[in-house]
Amino acid sequence: MSDKTGMIGILLAGLCMVGCQSDGAAEAARWRGKPIPKLSVTDWVNTDAVGYALQDLKGKVVVVEFWATWCGPCVRAIPHMNELDKQHKSDGLVILAIHAPPGAEKSPVKRFAKKHKMTYAIGLDPKSETTDDWGVDAFPTAFVIDRAGEIVWVGRPADDGFDRAIKAALAAK
Repeated sequence: MSDKTGMIGILLAGLCMVGCQSDGAAEAARWRGKPIPKLSVTDWVNTDAVGYALQDLKGKVVVVEFWATWCGPCVRAIPHMNELDKQHKSDGLVILAIHAPPGAEKSPVKRFAKKHKMTYAIGLDPKSETTDDWGVDAFPTAFVIDRAGEIVWVGRPADDGFDRAIKAALAAK
């Protein structure tokens, strides 16, 4: 291996350490004191609710995950999100998955959700209004909102701190 190849490998490893894992609490700090944007969702799948207003969910711990059916890491996260929903729904956890690709339609997302046995609510954001308002630039991106309605963690559902942030928010009464 040449010195040049070795340096490129070190640089790429460093970028991955910075870009592949986020400090979810630091990312959430950017939201401190700012109002949480509304969910501009056109349709919902996997729920009887007509819609969700985050201010109505105060007292619950909410995960808002931005995802897409074509996103490999998003699809790989589904079993884990299902497990979190199953384990913690009765503790006050609400998972809202926002399907964010422009032009998203309800029927294909509904079929996808059934095929992948998704148990939590899925909102469609076909105009990317919610995605833009939340400043999401990569899928998947998850926000953990505590019982007081504050964003306490932002990052990828596969990041180390995701489960810890949910458990800490659930433990705080």
